Amino acid sequence: GGGDARDAIRVSEAFVVKYNASSGQRELRPHRDGCVLSFNIALNDLHEYEGGGTYFRALDDGGSDASALRSPKGHLLCHSSALMHGGHPITSGVRYILVGFVLLEDYQNWAMRFMKSVWDF
Repeated sequence: GGGDARDAIRVSEAFVVKYNASSGQRELRPHRDGCVLSFNIALNDLHEYEGGGTYFRALDDGGSDASALRSPKGHLLCHSSALMHGGHPITSGVRYILVGFVLLEDYQNWAMRFMKSVWDF
């Protein structure tokens, strides 16, 4: 609407996720998010856990680990929230990521309607 584009984009929510192979959450089932973009930042080194990574259905070739992207500490993984994705199971150690959701003010209502329309695909 004629304003500064930097005012239209914002992180609507951000939080740390802990995956623990020995107790608690080991994985996150595939899902879609209700925003325009989603991102995660790896908070620990790859050698601190086995398995894990962000799973993308679009990369799934029938069961290989290639459908999960593992990011080194400090790296950002950003994707459309409409992509079916999840947390691939870890088999040992602990994995930490910072997860965030990005909204565009002018498209917030559209994004919520879109998310609801593709939720079950």
